[in-house]
Amino acid sequence: MSFDRWSQENEFLNALATNLVRETHGLIEDLSIDSDRDSAIVYGTVSSYHDVQRAIHATQSFGREQTIFARTRLSFRVCGRTLDLTVPHLGATRRVPTPADSCQRELTLIS
Repeated sequence: MSFDRWSQENEFLNALATNLVRETHGLIEDLSIDSDRDSAIVYGTVSSYHDVQRAIHATQSFGREQTIFARTRLSFRVCGRTLDLTVPHLGATRRVPTPADSCQRELTLIS
């Protein structure tokens, strides 16, 4: 990975973290953000599904402005359960493939 690409990804991830904290009013505990080839990945713990909805909305609105990655994957612990979601950024790609060999349930949001 080139230094310019790394710098762009790092800037995107930092801006995404700042946006999530602001838009969810800091309700995501243990927030961490990582990336793989074409996805930003958000991990955290929330106390309700309403908090997940806030995070989805924040991710969608942020993704309309910034399109370094094709999608953002959200992985939250909610009431002791894991919830994995994929939010596509349509500016970056028109389709979001879901791995066929995945054993976990995954919800893909299309706006």
